[in-house]
Amino acid sequence: MAPLFVLTVALMSSLSSVEPATDAEKSAELARLKAESGKIREKISRECTDPLGILGKRQAIDDLDLQIALEKNNLAYVTQLYEQCRPTTQKPSTTTPAPRDFPCTEKFGSSCYLYDNSVSMTWPEAEQFCQRNGGYLAEIDTEAEQKFIEGLLKRTGSSSDKYIWLGARRIGRDRVWTHSGKTVLDGYTNWSQGQPSYADYLVMTGPYYPSKSYQWAYCRSYCSASRDYPLCERDA
Repeated sequence: MAPLFVLTVALMSSLSSVEPATDAEKSAELARLKAESGKIREKISRECTDPLGILGKRQAIDDLDLQIALEKNNLAYVTQLYEQCRPTTQKPSTTTPAPRDFPCTEKFGSSCYLYDNSVSMTWPEAEQFCQRNGGYLAEIDTEAEQKFIEGLLKRTGSSSDKYIWLGARRIGRDRVWTHSGKTVLDGYTNWSQGQPSYADYLVMTGPYYPSKSYQWAYCRSYCSASRDYPLCERDA
């Protein structure tokens, strides 16, 4: 038993001889941990969504030992969050991809046209679709252009198509072609009965409604949630 007693006394003596960390050392350790946590937070801000809304939350506690313990746990937690989100996160592009011009297979005058009834969409989505393809929602300036577009829709569309988005909307009290900025009522129009109404987005009625096919109408605010088809135009 004597050797064991001697070993125990020696161990206790060595532990009692260790000097406790000073406040300055604890502050330095806390600063180091906070700096590492801050770097991980920056990565999450740049590359991740804000998981569970934890970013930026802090707890003001005066006791340095408790702050260090909390910061160690926080560092481990945010590191884990970053590792979980990193494989599925792409860094945002620093440049905007150039729009891809759609093929000019349908041409009238100085414009090319694209009608796509494969995927229905809202008016704002249709506007973005045309922009991504190097164009804009179609603006009809003349009766001849109207007749050309009717033929295009008959060739490439479907009898079940209800509405086709055109590039005009209400801005204040005016209805404006959004690409050219022209006021719709100042030029050629092809209104269906009872139009124009005081509404928001311009559509062309499709062949689903035979009595008013290819005539124009305005759709009220709820039409932004309707899902119809884009008619795009671009310079030839």
